[in-house]
Amino acid sequence: MTRIAQAWNRDKLIERSLSWIHRLDRAQVIEIDCALKHAQRRGLPPLEMTPRDFPLPTVQPLLQRAVLESEQGLGVYLITGFPVLDKTPEQARLLAWGIGLHLGVPLVQNHAGELLVDVRDQQQPQPSPHRSHVTSRSMEFHTDACDLTTLLCLRQAARGGLFRLASLRAVHDRLMRENPRLCQALYQPLAFHDPTHDVAGTRRFFLCPVFALERDTFASRFYRQRNLDCERLPGAPRLSNIARAALNAVHSTACLPDMCLELELLPGDLQFLNNHLVCHARTRFTDSTQPGHQRHLLRQWHATACSRPLPDSFLPAYGDVRARTLRGGYQGWPCDEALLAFQRRLAMLNGLLD
Repeated sequence: MTRIAQAWNRDKLIERSLSWIHRLDRAQVIEIDCALKHAQRRGLPPLEMTPRDFPLPTVQPLLQRAVLESEQGLGVYLITGFPVLDKTPEQARLLAWGIGLHLGVPLVQNHAGELLVDVRDQQQPQPSPHRSHVTSRSMEFHTDACDLTTLLCLRQAARGGLFRLASLRAVHDRLMRENPRLCQALYQPLAFHDPTHDVAGTRRFFLCPVFALERDTFASRFYRQRNLDCERLPGAPRLSNIARAALNAVHSTACLPDMCLELELLPGDLQFLNNHLVCHARTRFTDSTQPGHQRHLLRQWHATACSRPLPDSFLPAYGDVRARTLRGGYQGWPCDEALLAFQRRLAMLNGLLD
């Protein structure tokens, strides 16, 4: 299958909103609530659950459609209306976890081995530049280290906190028209900081291009700060002036008003993002001072049963470039056997390759 990628700008994405935005109807909401109650009665630990423990007979096809459209369509999908406002924090997490079981295989997102991550301002005194998701500051355009990212909104901010989405293929095509020399520089392997090997004496980076088009498949991996971090790593190749200018050009092009869509996620919104096709950012936000009303989302990374083959040049980043494989996330971090066994079970249920 040819997967050149559908390029879009802001107006085109708005124009096609009926193809990537779906609102749950009352029967689907009731089905989700029933699935949550079923999971609560079962009382299984998260790593022992399968999709059967969160039964969604009519919602599951919609979730699979969202995953497939994120891969083969625009790279973005949005389902609204999930019943989260009347849920306790524990119930909301179980609901998000149960939904995620129907999307693919959850992946490790940090050194703590978390598969379901809180995105909210934790008011840390000196957070890492790579942990903007636990602050209220803005986040620049980037992609996550997986095939698919999902974000379930539990509460929005009092002000700000808008998501910004841009098509990487559209950014690529615009750069190729306006400055082909910069665009072509991003087809060369660049050093990306690898946080899974962030200890002295190990190779703390890998080489990967930002853009690749091989075997009729387009893919991108863009995270400018990870490239800049390699400037201080022993043995990592330094960025050339043209590569640095090209990285800046990707970000500035994605930021153009006609290129990116700003979107406020509201409680009950579930956003799907294909990280090979779409980059995302976030505006700064201000939280409510009322207790329990702060901005809060739940994030998952997934390997999916419909993922694309990646270019060979992405092998150092993903470890496997075949379609439909258990790849992505930070698998270099130590994981206990229960987590690995859970991922293997779900991979088998989803028909992922070994």
